[in-house]
Amino acid sequence: MVASQALVVFSKLVMIILSEKIKSDIREYSKRFSNEECCGLIVKKSNELFFYPCKNISFHKSIHCILNPVDYIKAGSVGEIIAHVHSQGMKNPSPTDYVNAAAHNIYSIIYSWEHDFFSILDPSFSNFLNIDYCFGKNDCFTLVKNYYKKYLNIEIKDYYRAEDWYQKNPLYIEQVYSNEGFIKSNNLKLNDIIIFRFKNNSCHLSIYLGNGLILHHPRNEVSIISELTEGLNKRIYLILRHVNYEK
Repeated sequence: MVASQALVVFSKLVMIILSEKIKSDIREYSKRFSNEECCGLIVKKSNELFFYPCKNISFHKSIHCILNPVDYIKAGSVGEIIAHVHSQGMKNPSPTDYVNAAAHNIYSIIYSWEHDFFSILDPSFSNFLNIDYCFGKNDCFTLVKNYYKKYLNIEIKDYYRAEDWYQKNPLYIEQVYSNEGFIKSNNLKLNDIIIFRFKNNSCHLSIYLGNGLILHHPRNEVSIISELTEGLNKRIYLILRHVNYEK
């Protein structure tokens, strides 16, 4: 499957899970809980998908959602549970939302009532999260390389690098990125590679996930999803986009 086909398959899946009927049902259910997070499930029965409302049993419903486990069991007896749903005020999913989707191995749909905006999170991010750091084996470049292979079917050469590679040649990435089919961009788009430059004469690579979030592997830490903060924004010196997504 080529990269463009992979994106089409994912887009069709999103359209099926987030049909206009399901989106309408989620909106209407959310309106019943003014300024409170609500939750539910997408259930599949006889090849039909529908929204199954559930109770939020959190003590802090305005900022937190805990789906009633009794409702989960009942929904499971009706059909196959396809996705978890919850509403919130802010537009963007949080890093915790991505981690929960991965941990429960289920698609997660986030609805922002303030922005009337839907996000859908892929559970297979579990393959990329909480991996221990090991330079040259599990680091920021390895994560980017593996992500492009798994999700976009794009092979990036495994370039040899020593610990001090960037100090020896700060322009190395700029000298080789075009060989891998990448071009520079002045704006951010899903799946772009962001390269940060820091004051200690080091650099760091990440994948842009949209909604102000990045997937990356910080040095000597586990791989994570985190916000693209204002501080990180100031340290961006290169945005790379594969030619398949410039069309």
